[in-house]
Amino acid sequence: MLDFNKKDYKKFLYYILILAILIPVFIFILDKFNVKNIDKIAFKIVDIYVLLIITYSIISGIIRRNVFSEKNNNSLCMFWLILGIVASIAYIFIGKIIINIYLVLVVLMAIYLYIKSKKVDE
Repeated sequence: MLDFNKKDYKKFLYYILILAILIPVFIFILDKFNVKNIDKIAFKIVDIYVLLIITYSIISGIIRRNVFSEKNNNSLCMFWLILGIVASIAYIFIGKIIINIYLVLVVLMAIYLYIKSKKVDE
């Protein structure tokens, strides 16, 4: 199991930044080989990347708010990482409904973190 300390958190950020560089290169290479439906493929790749960024942001919110114990923090971060990866893979096969469900869950978690941090501050 990953330990979501600052070092692993930065590794995840580096992976996202590397993907930001590789995605346009990959799309450019596909375009050069005249792959059919390049626009659909490109949109799916960008949507998956956005899902990973959203996953990163909710993990950063959990780490920054620090309203749970360290064990619960680690479990929650792992849960959201796995959920983000599963949502990305499911999006390829199922479609936009997965993104909508995932976004609703992320918004609910963000609201919960905000309320919980306000209660901890009081």
